[in-house]
Amino acid sequence: MLTAHRTQLGLTQSEYAALLGVSQPYLSQLESNRRPLTKKLKAKLAEAFKSTGLPLELSETELDEDTLAGTLAALGYPGFAHLPKAPMLNPAVLVLECLRKDNLDVREVEALPWLLSRFRDLNLEWLSAHAKLHNLQNRLAFLAALANQIRPKPHLQRLLKQLEPARLAAEQTLCQDNMPNPLRAWMREERTALATHWNLLTRLDTQSVARWIQPHDN
Repeated sequence: MLTAHRTQLGLTQSEYAALLGVSQPYLSQLESNRRPLTKKLKAKLAEAFKSTGLPLELSETELDEDTLAGTLAALGYPGFAHLPKAPMLNPAVLVLECLRKDNLDVREVEALPWLLSRFRDLNLEWLSAHAKLHNLQNRLAFLAALANQIRPKPHLQRLLKQLEPARLAAEQTLCQDNMPNPLRAWMREERTALATHWNLLTRLDTQSVARWIQPHDN
């Protein structure tokens, strides 16, 4: 079972072991049936992968911010652990539900690099195609690149390769379209090189989100 799933995801033993929070030699023993699959590890597998099997379908109307925050909590985002949990969505769907909002609480925007980093078996083809369909590729790629700068991962790099050729020249904000013009002018001068590359007006950087990805993302 483990070998089949790892092969389906296109991960090496080292990458898959990191996803499960075990060592590569221990994973090798599990795959060769020299060690039993413990209840704790079975639970971790179920938690990690059950959400990515949920339907890939955006809602007809945008979800409200309380629902988005509750869904992030349900998917295990440490920053919202104190919030009531909403019904889970496929993580790929949740990313686009957040990114298609004109204005979104900055705390929810900061959660998205963790989400992209955490779920390595995201349906990248669906995510990339629907981001392009809704002109969200710059927002998505910026967040994926931010997560990859903190902790490089193959699935993030594959996503960036899919999005780079479709980079939009038009300037956007990172879900902060109510930003006043004086702030836009200041942001244009003060944004990072990564935000400039993706034509986004934002001050979000690795320091803003690394506290969640580094200690919690295995």
